[in-house]
Amino acid sequence: MNFHLLKANIKSQSKNLSTYALGSLMYLWILIWVFPSIVSTKGINELINSLPDNFLQATGLEGGITELNSYLAGEYYGLIFLLLLTIFSIVVSTQLVAQLVDRGAMAYLLTTPSSRVRVVTTQAVTLIIGLVTVVLFNYVGGIVGASLFLEKHQINTSVFLKINIMGGMLFLLVCAYSFFFSCVLNDEKYAMGASAGLTLFFYGLDMFGKLSEDLEWLRNISIFGLFRPQEIVAGKYEIGTSSILLLLASLVTFILSIVLFKKRDLPL
Repeated sequence: MNFHLLKANIKSQSKNLSTYALGSLMYLWILIWVFPSIVSTKGINELINSLPDNFLQATGLEGGITELNSYLAGEYYGLIFLLLLTIFSIVVSTQLVAQLVDRGAMAYLLTTPSSRVRVVTTQAVTLIIGLVTVVLFNYVGGIVGASLFLEKHQINTSVFLKINIMGGMLFLLVCAYSFFFSCVLNDEKYAMGASAGLTLFFYGLDMFGKLSEDLEWLRNISIFGLFRPQEIVAGKYEIGTSSILLLLASLVTFILSIVLFKKRDLPL
């Protein structure tokens, strides 16, 4: 790994990284801030329970709004977290390799004494550091936000940690296959399109699987089916096996990306 390049990458990506990290943190704090007024609204849970079961399952509200962890699991980690981390994973992965190749900047990096493997490994480490930073902001920010804005309702930190670990492992894999496309495709638009297409495919399978018991098997072939924040809150889902599977798949994909980038012909 090239530490000088890593330092330069982090500096160049600092604006993007701060946007994702602080943006997700601000949205999370807004949700925490309004939670007391929502949970105290008379009849809110009766209204939620009157909605169709399929809709409640798809939106993560099947447990109603009773405590902070379940509220954030449905309102934040069920949608906003997925959207923000999807954009981060695809955009930053593409910027770190495919964009440099497409615009000719990668050729300059490879004229340095560093080998292709060192350069692309450094790009992968930059991506992972960025992802960990955003997830860490969510975890620490959620705990801090609850202590700042709430008196009665507090976060169960161990459950909240499990949600963020599983979210991090899920998007480590999204980052990994987005990085793979970035390493094997010359055009940044094609790399970004392939990453976005595969992610939407997986997300669509998960959503359709939530809408009907007959289609629930679709969740088993979607990586998003492994991220079940409401079930984690309810104590019905252990993250051990799923997180290990996601981690192993991510490592294999990153290694394959580096190997293929080393062997491929780059445009002049």
